[in-house]
Amino acid sequence: MRTPANLPRAVPALATVRVMSHLLGPGRAAGAVAAALTAVALLLAGCTDPGPGAAAPPTLVEEVAAIPGVSEATPTADGGLDVRTDVATAREFRDVGRAVAAALPDRPRAGARVWQPERTGLPALAAELDDRDDAALVLRTVADLAALPGVTDVQATPDSASGTVATADDLPGLAAATTGLPFTSVVLGTVDQRITTMVGPGVLDDALARVLVGVAGRPGVTSLLLDTRAATDGTPEAWLRVQVQGDDTVTGLARELGATPWPAERPPVHVVVASSFREQGGMLGVPEPDAPAADPATAQPGAPGCAAL
Repeated sequence: MRTPANLPRAVPALATVRVMSHLLGPGRAAGAVAAALTAVALLLAGCTDPGPGAAAPPTLVEEVAAIPGVSEATPTADGGLDVRTDVATAREFRDVGRAVAAALPDRPRAGARVWQPERTGLPALAAELDDRDDAALVLRTVADLAALPGVTDVQATPDSASGTVATADDLPGLAAATTGLPFTSVVLGTVDQRITTMVGPGVLDDALARVLVGVAGRPGVTSLLLDTRAATDGTPEAWLRVQVQGDDTVTGLARELGATPWPAERPPVHVVVASSFREQGGMLGVPEPDAPAADPATAQPGAPGCAAL
């Protein structure tokens, strides 16, 4: 017997067996029939032990581990899953992630982190899956960004996306691909960490990325950090901090950034150029009062040179 609590469910069936046994009368055949009917009644009522030979239903971990393309699935402390894949393409990673999301129970909803280590021809990939609708967006974002040239690492959650490229020249393409994505945070950068951006939606596009690439290529520039902060009225503003070597580089580069053409309809970009002992602020595309503005006909964002960063 599995548990005495199930016995009340068997009472109607056992009563029926008793009546049939009475009608059959005494005898071995009647006893055998009654015993068989009793066993059937108990099985239907769920009161019998399935026995050691019966297969238990697979656990969630076992079910996910059996998905083609999954190399390992382990439970996490918060009740979710850590799922490692072994695939050859970003599209295969997306398909495996969809299967994992479909296997997750609805209530309680368990999340899963699906990831793939970097391999030849495939960036390192990671996707945080929770709600099934969010999972579709997260997996599609990872697959799309991973297919871009120079991408070495892509991660996405229901709220954010991040990507790393091998060289600064690959950054504009990645920035353009993230424009319009419905995430509250987008983190992009280069492997050498010369350029790091942590911005809200709609701030970084290919045009601004080309400006960053041009600045990063200037002599004496060691790193750039672009982030988003809320203005006094609550609207997001971009802040660009440029770290340089040599105090004499600060003023000249700050003026060049002020002279760089930047459309007035674009979000404003605050600029801070800093060395170890000096820093100077300004605005991208807003020349200092005593500094001549660059000629828009000859200055193009991203091009090398003083007036065309």
